[in-house]
Amino acid sequence: MANSEAKAPLVRVIIIDDDGDIRNLVSALLQAEGCEILGEAVNGVEGLELFKNTRPDLVFLDVKMPEMDGLATLREIIKVDAKARVVMLTGLDNEMLSDDAYLAGARSYIRKDTELEILRARIGEEITSLSN
Repeated sequence: MANSEAKAPLVRVIIIDDDGDIRNLVSALLQAEGCEILGEAVNGVEGLELFKNTRPDLVFLDVKMPEMDGLATLREIIKVDAKARVVMLTGLDNEMLSDDAYLAGARSYIRKDTELEILRARIGEEITSLSN
C-alpha cells in the first residue's frame, strides 16, 4: 500500500445519466484517470440523493433525463453545495441550453457525441482543474 499512499488523493465522482452506455463510458474514462466512482444514478431525483449522501468532488450530469432534468438537478445540487463542481453532459446541440447550464452553476458542458479522444481529454482537463 505504500505506493497508493504516495499518490494524490483520488478524485471522488458521481455520474447521473439515464443512458447506461454513457454511464459506463464516462465511468471507464474517469477510472482511467484514477478517479473513484462513488455511485451512479439514472435520473435527477436519484442523482440529487446520491449527491447529498456522497458529497463528491465532481459530478457528471446529463441534461435530458426522466423525473427531474439535468438543469433542475443542477440547481438543486447548487442549493445543497454552492461550490459543487458539475459538468453537464448532453447529446443536444443547443447553445441556449449550455448558457442556462453555466448560469445555473455548471463548470463546463460536454457533448456526448464528442470524439472519444476529445472526450477523454476534456474529462482529463476537469480532473486536473480540481487540483488547481
